[in-house]
Amino acid sequence: MIKSLKKYYDKNQISPFNFDCQYFDSCIQVAKDRSKFTKGNAPYIGLEYEKGDLPRLLFLSLDTGNSESDPNKRTIEYSRKWCLDWLPENRKVIRQHWYRTHQFAWHIFNEINKKYNLDLVIGNVDRNFEFQPDEEIHKIKPYFTSLVSIKCCVNKEHRKQAPNILYKNCRNYILGELKILNPDILVSQGNEARAVVEKMEISKVIKQENISKANPRKNDFKIMKLPSGKVLLWIHHYHPASMRGKGTTFDLNYTKYKLYAKKTSQFLFDYHLYGN
Repeated sequence: MIKSLKKYYDKNQISPFNFDCQYFDSCIQVAKDRSKFTKGNAPYIGLEYEKGDLPRLLFLSLDTGNSESDPNKRTIEYSRKWCLDWLPENRKVIRQHWYRTHQFAWHIFNEINKKYNLDLVIGNVDRNFEFQPDEEIHKIKPYFTSLVSIKCCVNKEHRKQAPNILYKNCRNYILGELKILNPDILVSQGNEARAVVEKMEISKVIKQENISKANPRKNDFKIMKLPSGKVLLWIHHYHPASMRGKGTTFDLNYTKYKLYAKKTSQFLFDYHLYGN
């Protein structure tokens, strides 16, 4: 998988070391400080996800917010090292994007453990589903992959979201990455990530429902059949960083984590994607 991704990056000239993206000129024009623009960011790929023995859970988010100028710190290998080293710094962090991503992965694999009578080591949590002690968060990290919707970073102050043109330009690249990463469960975080999934080739939507009602007009849980014949579960969430209190759009997603996970484990069972 990693060899295929690197080959794909080189072919499209979007790797940190071999960057000559066809859209570069239009993207850098919108950067407020061009000296901070970094080119090419690789995803985090968990070891168990790479092995493929378990259901593959992939989070598709927005952008990195900030990125290192050194290309050696934007590779797949470095991304894995950074993630495996990362711990929440304070209580505020546990209410933000990256921590919530780990929490959702924990819920998914906790239900898989129960459904299939497994004993996967996924970390200890308290009654609020917060990792206790903090180091327990490391145990869930091998089981998922995290991909952002754009390959570059404008490094805005306060990690503000990148301009829309970067998302538009990168969508085809991300679609190519998704084919290589081959998830069974795809969780989009934020509307620009949703736009990527909506560009995917889908043969049929088998089943869909609105679990959170965060957007009453759009379903957030879809079982879809791809042209290859593969059945994919797509869950859409608002970006976890948008959470600002009870009843907000992401909070409606967050309070349904356990239900999403139960329905996901049932999906895996019903479509014979794991263990039966």
